[in-house]
Amino acid sequence: MDGGKLGQLGQEAINNGRLFKTVNQMGFMNIGPSDEYVSEFVRFSATADGPVADLGCAFGHKAKLMLDAGAKTVIANDIAKEHLDVFEQTLSEEERKRVILLPGDAIKACSELEAGSLAGVLAANWLHFLEGSDVRKVFGLFYRVLKPGGLLVVVTASHKCGLIKDQGELLRQRIEAGDEWPGWISNAQIQGTTEQKMIPGHMQFIEPEQLVREAKLAGFEVKKYSHVARHDYPEFYRFDGREASGLVAFKPAH
Repeated sequence: MDGGKLGQLGQEAINNGRLFKTVNQMGFMNIGPSDEYVSEFVRFSATADGPVADLGCAFGHKAKLMLDAGAKTVIANDIAKEHLDVFEQTLSEEERKRVILLPGDAIKACSELEAGSLAGVLAANWLHFLEGSDVRKVFGLFYRVLKPGGLLVVVTASHKCGLIKDQGELLRQRIEAGDEWPGWISNAQIQGTTEQKMIPGHMQFIEPEQLVREAKLAGFEVKKYSHVARHDYPEFYRFDGREASGLVAFKPAH
C-alpha cells in the first residue's frame, strides 16, 4: 500500500512512515515488509477457490496485497468503519469489484458469515486485544466460517514483545501457577509512552504454543507455528527477535 496516499488521506505515520496510527487506539498498521505468515497467506489468496477474509484489517494493507496477488474476492473487515472508508479510497475501480467491505467487530462478523463460506482467514495483529475466552471463541468461529481444506493464518503479539520485556518474572510466575492465559497485561504494566502504546486497557500476549492449543481445540490441523521477529518495528516494540507469534492451520478436508 502506498504510504504517501495514506498520508494524503490524513493518516498519521511513525517509524519512517511505515506504521500508521489507527483511529481507535488499537495499535498501528504496518506497511513495511510482510512477515512469513502474512506472505504465505497472500500467496495462498492468489489461487484460493473462494473468498478470503482479512479480519481486523485496519486500513487494508494486507487486503491490498491479496488484491495485487490476484485474489478473486477479498472480504476486508475492521471494527472501525473509518479505516475501511480510507481503504476504499485507495482502490481502483477494478479492485473495488473484488472487495467486500465488512465493518464491525471481527467476532460478530465471523458469527454472521455463512458457515463454510471462506477459503481462507487471515487474523493478523488483533487477537492480542481479546480476553482469553474470546480468543478461544474466535478460533471456533474461524473453524465455522472456513470451508473444508480452508486456510487459517494468525499473527499476534508474544510474551517476548518489547512492550512487556520487564514483565518476565510475572509471566514466569503465572505460567508456573498453571495460568491458562498468563499474558493478560494491563496498560499500566506495559512499557512506553501513551503515544507509543496506542492500545486499550489490556493486551493479551500469546505464545505460539497457545495458538496451537486453541487451533487444535477448535478442530484445526496445524501446519506451522513459531515466533516472529519484528526487526522493522520501532525500538520500543523490539526485544530479541521473538516479538510475535505465528500460526498456519487448515480445517480438515473431510
